[in-house]
Amino acid sequence: MSFHILTDAELEELTGYATAAKQKEVLSRNGIYFIEGKGGKIRTTSENIRFPLSAMSRAASQSSGDGFNLEAI
Repeated sequence: MSFHILTDAELEELTGYATAAKQKEVLSRNGIYFIEGKGGKIRTTSENIRFPLSAMSRAASQSSGDGFNLEAI
């Protein structure tokens, strides 16, 4: 499985902002995982855009009876 790291131009198009601070704000607000690289550049992958953490978290909290009993440990 290959992951595409968004280019600076793609990240700017996605968020609507050129500055790292605003990009972080938009990504965080939408639950999209990213890292802040060297020089403050924001990096994320196409997979993080397609499957944001907020959606995965919501799905996990809405699932009922997945068969796991963590209290048994």
